[in-house]
Amino acid sequence: MGYLESGLQSSYESIMLGDHLVSYARAFMAELRTDDEALALDEIIAVGPGGNHLARPYTRRHFREIWQSDLFETTVYDRWRSEGSATLLDRLRQRRGGAARRAARFPARRADQAAAGAASLDAAAAERPEA
Repeated sequence: MGYLESGLQSSYESIMLGDHLVSYARAFMAELRTDDEALALDEIIAVGPGGNHLARPYTRRHFREIWQSDLFETTVYDRWRSEGSATLLDRLRQRRGGAARRAARFPARRADQAAAGAASLDAAAAERPEA
């Protein structure tokens, strides 16, 4: 996820988008329940034709079980325009900025980095067959 040009380049935004799409795919491929609670036939009969399910306790208990994107825009066009017309890339960049501010920092000392790098090079040179 997040690779461009066969892994030679990467993008935080594409990594975040890939993670979001994998989350959607997992929700989409999840096992579909068919028990009495999930089918809710009693609820359908109780409301009847032309009734309203939105105010029912069953709906309030279960409506959050459906995967909903917090990244893709699903509002009507006029509302999207009035709220600034943010594109998917805009929302990904905003999310990336928040993630960068929350990221843990692990400062490494230059001497430690140089020693680790030198040790890796020495080990690789030792394993290389003589030409």
